[in-house]
Amino acid sequence: MDQQQSPTGQARALLQRYLQGTTTPEENKIVEQWYNSLGFQAMPDSAQQKESIRQSVLQQVTAQTQPGKNKKAVIRRLSYQLTAAAACLLLIVAGIRYFTTSTSGQQLPGTTLYAGKHTRKKTVLPDGTVVTLNAASSLYIPAGFGKDGRNVALSGEAFFEVKAQPEQPFRIHSDRMVTTVLGTSFNIKAYPGEETSKVAVVSGAVQVKLPGLATVPQRLQANESLRYNPASGEQWRLQEAAAGMARWQQQVLDFNDAPITDIVAELRRHYADSIRLVATPADTAHYTITFRQENLENILQVLSGLTGITSQHINGTVIIHTKTAMQHMK
Repeated sequence: MDQQQSPTGQARALLQRYLQGTTTPEENKIVEQWYNSLGFQAMPDSAQQKESIRQSVLQQVTAQTQPGKNKKAVIRRLSYQLTAAAACLLLIVAGIRYFTTSTSGQQLPGTTLYAGKHTRKKTVLPDGTVVTLNAASSLYIPAGFGKDGRNVALSGEAFFEVKAQPEQPFRIHSDRMVTTVLGTSFNIKAYPGEETSKVAVVSGAVQVKLPGLATVPQRLQANESLRYNPASGEQWRLQEAAAGMARWQQQVLDFNDAPITDIVAELRRHYADSIRLVATPADTAHYTITFRQENLENILQVLSGLTGITSQHINGTVIIHTKTAMQHMK
């Protein structure tokens, strides 16, 4: 009997087949969607480009692991990066295995909705559910949606207004979370690689299943939210006013206990791809702040006073240094 390949092995094999040019069009879409969600413009198409990316990553790791630095902090930082990368790989495997195959094992086509960087996209699904995608987000809808269940896969952030169908629950698969609803409105934020994922309920109720066979599903009511850290497995339930749960639809950036890495990632999605953050493993502080339709320069000025960052424009790129990064450069 052949041994069944592990999910991690399947993901590795998929990426290898992609680089060899032997994947199907549906698999290509899944790999490219994942790759683009990490902030790259396109998949590398030559050995030279791949080696350049590899060397860039190695340089960043080397810069963060110089002698005399806090080794425990470095290990935590690298552990989080590896865990986030593994989560992305597992999402690819889950997408292929769950969404692109029928009960007979044959491949099925599907539809992927995209909201590019600096944009938002609103659409109505075949069942009447209204979905608004935030910047740099995507929603995969399998071909059997509405017939073989109502399952979708989210990468990024979206606000859902689900059409009630008691006999057929609506399920969103996102960053190892599965959110099940009957009819309600809620927000999910689950960008690959960010420190936490979040589900926030505006009306009705949802059930959130986190990884682990022994994990008890969390039931959230209106004005409640659940935050989940994939790296540590920690989760927090919070009381939160419904009015502030998805203000990004009104071009409001709401940061609630967010690290500087997540803040800069959000700025990159909404303002400019050419924003670069220079940080260190010591940058573990979290910040709570709101920006209402501010321009980028005003935001950077406020963040400077709040977090101690400095920023400069070099050849069209905004380079942001954290306070600790500047200290290490001296």
